[in-house]
Amino acid sequence: MEFLDQTFGGIKKRNLLMGFDNEGIRVVEVTICSLCGEPGQLLYGPLRDRLFSAPGIWSLLKCGGCGLLWLNPQPVREDIAELYVEEYYTHGEVPSSASSGPRRVGSRQKAKTAVLAAQYGYPNPRSIRFWRGVGNIVRFLPLLRDMAGAHVGDLPFVPHGQLLDVGCGSGEYLAGMRDRGWQVRGIEPDPRASCVARERYGLEVMTSTLEAAALPSASVDAITLSNVIEHAPDPVALLRECARVLRPGGKLVAMTPNAESLGHRRFGVNWLGLEVPRHFFLFSRRTLGACAQNAGLRIESLHSTSRGSGLYYLSSHALRHNLPRVRPGYRPTRRVSFNSWVFRACEEALRLVDGKSGEDLILIATRSA
Repeated sequence: MEFLDQTFGGIKKRNLLMGFDNEGIRVVEVTICSLCGEPGQLLYGPLRDRLFSAPGIWSLLKCGGCGLLWLNPQPVREDIAELYVEEYYTHGEVPSSASSGPRRVGSRQKAKTAVLAAQYGYPNPRSIRFWRGVGNIVRFLPLLRDMAGAHVGDLPFVPHGQLLDVGCGSGEYLAGMRDRGWQVRGIEPDPRASCVARERYGLEVMTSTLEAAALPSASVDAITLSNVIEHAPDPVALLRECARVLRPGGKLVAMTPNAESLGHRRFGVNWLGLEVPRHFFLFSRRTLGACAQNAGLRIESLHSTSRGSGLYYLSSHALRHNLPRVRPGYRPTRRVSFNSWVFRACEEALRLVDGKSGEDLILIATRSA
């Protein structure tokens, strides 16, 4: 009997190493919690990829100690790319509407700019007294403030700051942050997505993982990880590398699906956030906070958000009823659309009470000086 010894999150874990072929994907069994060393218990399984039809039969385990969820078995690093099949999100061409160019500035855009100026310190070229007042009012309305913050990845403005987006995809977010005054660069392991980012937006994007990129220490002011950490085979190692690359006082913002969300509680195995087999780990506030602390980061804020609950509801509803995957341009029935708005309202109200029911978690942390 052979075992695999790994250190993850400060815990030396000993997992039974049973390498086998999972429909063409080389995998190993991972039965011990990476954070606390407790054995995992079956939560869901057997499972297949219901979003993009990647090969393999999988399960999700849950730690009875800390509550961490993880994929079992897990692919070896050399075969991870095989899970991102032809039709995956980042493999498609960016819609033409997403390209940068002159746009008519309407009231909604002006209000968003005013909120970003009031809440996050971004420049407001239309600093008219009326819109400044709108920004100062809206910043105290949690959901509207949260929705505006999504456009900047919840990142406060740093004049002439260096921003690194890890897992930048096709570059739309980075292009927007460049327009808002950041000096930007990205890292994206998917070669087709990184090519789009370079060719369409003229961005500096490396086709790599953060660890393989070997960036200089203390070289950036901010790092964003939007729906990335759950794809990492070693989340603590990823956060530790982020801490190394950040300058002292630099800020990390990470967003990831919330295992404690209302959507997960309602839809269970049909919840969109599971995304088996590409999501290796699913976090609660407790477990994500433990990963950040084990990586040497100082947590400023760790909370849930319900701003993406509409998409989560529609996609999870489709999975529950074996409907086609929700794609751009999807138009739900009136009943389903109404139910999604009711769900969103209920989730936001519950989130304001318990702080943990939103569909995504947002971690804001800094590198200690």
